[in-house]
Amino acid sequence: MARATKKSTLIANMRANRLDRLNLIGIRGSGGAIARLNAEVLRFTGSGGPAAELIQPLMIETLAPIIRDGMVASHLLSRQMLVARAAKEIQAGARSFALQTAYDGSIDFLQKRLDMSDADLDQLREMYGNAATDALVNASGKVQANVEGAITQAAREGKVLRAAEPQVRQALTASGVSNASSFLVETLIRTRTQTAFIAGRWNALMDPDVAPIVWGFEYVTVGDDRVRPRHRALEGFTAPKNDPRWAVITPPNGWNCRCDIVEIFTNEGSRTRLQEVPEVQTIDGMEVRPEPDDGFAFNPGLVFQDMITNN
Repeated sequence: MARATKKSTLIANMRANRLDRLNLIGIRGSGGAIARLNAEVLRFTGSGGPAAELIQPLMIETLAPIIRDGMVASHLLSRQMLVARAAKEIQAGARSFALQTAYDGSIDFLQKRLDMSDADLDQLREMYGNAATDALVNASGKVQANVEGAITQAAREGKVLRAAEPQVRQALTASGVSNASSFLVETLIRTRTQTAFIAGRWNALMDPDVAPIVWGFEYVTVGDDRVRPRHRALEGFTAPKNDPRWAVITPPNGWNCRCDIVEIFTNEGSRTRLQEVPEVQTIDGMEVRPEPDDGFAFNPGLVFQDMITNN
């Protein structure tokens, strides 16, 4: 099995650490939204109202702004970091900076750093707002089904709706949308911000001021025992930027995927070589193909395109 180069691994780890700091802002900030969601559902359960039907609109109302702004901040942070790395080649004069402690502050700071217009920022908010809503529409179905199941089971046991509150609370926790267990919310935040993080960098690299000095990319995993076999099989794959496989295997390649692709500039000598990986590999005793999980065979940078120019 191939291994990514040390340089790409170091760059990917540094970026992952920055993204983790950004994710924590959203995860910590989601506590209030989760508490409100739970309170409203339990209140309607106790009053005999259509509690399950509230799940989707409440999840969109409370969580979509957090996921949207997380994606916007991630997109902008990735762009700024890329400009900083490419500064020597494009003479952009960029420098590193300390991330603020809230999405609003981060977005404002990054907008000024990138010299973005309000129209550019509005375009990002609308684009990622739609993506956040779509993600929550899809995710809310299972939560709603679990709550409906809890209410139905309580009715079979002859309980009045108010007495069903413990079952509904348990259903929300099992669904990952309670403060006792928020794994669904965390998964949505982490995966969507990673999507925007890759998209922002791809957009910056395809900017006419940068694209001529970009040769291609190298696929990098975190390298621990949590990496999925199919993703591990992609480790070290290196190809020019116009290779059609980047339209399919660019991360994230699954929920909570932590993989990355690291750009290779034209002046990086020996790194500018095609490095294939076997079509079938044996990993942990299983034959696997190097490919994304179902539903993730796309390039975020081609799906989420911004109107920003590098400065």
